[in-house]
Amino acid sequence: MEITRVIIMSISGIGGYIQSVNTPNLDRIFAKGRFGVDTLSASQSKNSNSKEEIYADASPYLPIYQMIEDAFPNLKLAVISAWNHSNEGIVGLHEASVTDHDTIKFAVKYLQEHPEMRLMKIKLNMAAESGRLHGYNSLEHMQAIEQTDDNMGILLRTIETENLQEDSLIIVVSGPEDDVDLDFVYDSSSDGDMIVWGAVGMGIETGVPVGKYVIKSTSDAIIHALGLVNRERMDARLPDALFSTLIKMNGIPKYIEAECSRVLELARPRQGEDTLDFVFITDTHHSIGGNQLFAAQAVRSIAESMHVDFIVHGGDFAANGLKDDVVGAQREILGALTVEGCPLVAVKGNHDDNSIQDFHNAPNRTDNVIYPEEMYEYLVKPLTGKVNGNPNQANGLYYYVDFPSKRARVIALDCIDIPYVSNSDGGLKYPGQWKYAFSHEQINWIAQVALNFEEIDEREHWQVLFVSHVPILQDGVFGADHCIANDEALWQLIVAFQQGSEYRSSMDGEFAYSVTVDFTKQGPVNVAACLFGHVHFDQIVVKNGIPMISTLNAVSYSDFEEAPSRQYYSVTETAFDVVSWDLHNHVMRMTRFGAGQDREIELGRNG
Repeated sequence: MEITRVIIMSISGIGGYIQSVNTPNLDRIFAKGRFGVDTLSASQSKNSNSKEEIYADASPYLPIYQMIEDAFPNLKLAVISAWNHSNEGIVGLHEASVTDHDTIKFAVKYLQEHPEMRLMKIKLNMAAESGRLHGYNSLEHMQAIEQTDDNMGILLRTIETENLQEDSLIIVVSGPEDDVDLDFVYDSSSDGDMIVWGAVGMGIETGVPVGKYVIKSTSDAIIHALGLVNRERMDARLPDALFSTLIKMNGIPKYIEAECSRVLELARPRQGEDTLDFVFITDTHHSIGGNQLFAAQAVRSIAESMHVDFIVHGGDFAANGLKDDVVGAQREILGALTVEGCPLVAVKGNHDDNSIQDFHNAPNRTDNVIYPEEMYEYLVKPLTGKVNGNPNQANGLYYYVDFPSKRARVIALDCIDIPYVSNSDGGLKYPGQWKYAFSHEQINWIAQVALNFEEIDEREHWQVLFVSHVPILQDGVFGADHCIANDEALWQLIVAFQQGSEYRSSMDGEFAYSVTVDFTKQGPVNVAACLFGHVHFDQIVVKNGIPMISTLNAVSYSDFEEAPSRQYYSVTETAFDVVSWDLHNHVMRMTRFGAGQDREIELGRNG
């Protein structure tokens, strides 16, 4: 069952005073769901990245209502209050003389007549008016809070008697004084200033407090509950577990489900006995509870509906921010992409150490840096026994995985393999956001281990696929930024492997390396391609007969005029490829999910 409707009870003038008053109906809500009376925040303001920026044409609807109107144009919305607060065009009361009791009576009647209603916000003002007239925390103010609770009880009983509670999400939000809008931030300096926030309904864990969270957008909970998307790049936070609950219980949006069917119909015929099949998604830049969870659900659905050997994430897992949030988002998106029996080959991106956060906000600190040993725990360690890494470099984020039946090896590179050391001022010496490198240890592991096929039978029939976040070579790559230290050394090593020749190279200085390897004994082994992300653009650049192939960013924005346009609430809010690598015919057929086009690419081959 999915959530059919969201009912918001917005109550002015209660705040933390609720702790001193008898409110059995509010208590009943909180006992059945998640709640908090100490949900603090900063200063009263609208979110700077709210939907108002997208709907800049002075829409009469508040952002959340406009979003729902776009997604569900034929469904009913209602704002019921005793006064008009920028909600013209939506069903509701707008009479200055109407009391809270009249508001509740109207809401009950409307709910009974329109159970198909998708979103209802009920605004109650009695407590705030009493507080302003008689003083907050006065006897009259306390009595007004109790009367407000009585009025809420009328609505709650109607929801129950009409059997609407099973598929509804009820949110109660109250600030200390005036209207608590759907997007809000309030300053709290005393118990009376605290914000009350609670949610009850399908999928909400019973009796678990929200805790002292910075709540900036009730809209996000509504968006998730109604099967819409999270607004990427918005500075908002709600309890992570609530987001996860809502996203899981609502299933895949219909436009995602339809795209899954379309892609499956195209991709299945492209599979065969000689194909190695995988999904390639990159640059999700995910925020906790964000819409890329829908993309991950689509990946899982496809992997469970057709044969998929492995899944690749090309890096830049999460949007940057405070460390706990970023780690949570990284773990969430990687977990959402995990399918039993299908290895998740994920490579580190330049955003993934989160060094940009301290660089811009606290350049003499490293509090928000995600170190390699931390990322190893959820990036590589879950693959123990399935992949082969470098035992001589603990916590190395590079490895390979073999598919012997297809005679194929996939090598995952770490192109931000840098020393995480601090400057004398306490800041990070090499922020991974901009400093890319292949270390001496990684280059030698590639030469001596990952590209060592001497003990493999019929190695002349094997093929190798490289995966990295940043392209190994950046010359001629659209959207490229910073070269990788020792990039040319690694590339010439790959060419020597493909040709079955010797290679020797070294360099002194900041990222010193020295490598010597002889591939003449094992002979030529084919390098099919190098996949990468990073540049947020689809392209193919061929070097020494080896195609370097990038895939469009999954995150819902376009960085270039030349890139496909992106739109929320549509399949173009994401992009990834379902790939069939035809090892016999040396062709890679990539079926695009979302923004962009299908591609058929001729791969590198020896001879």
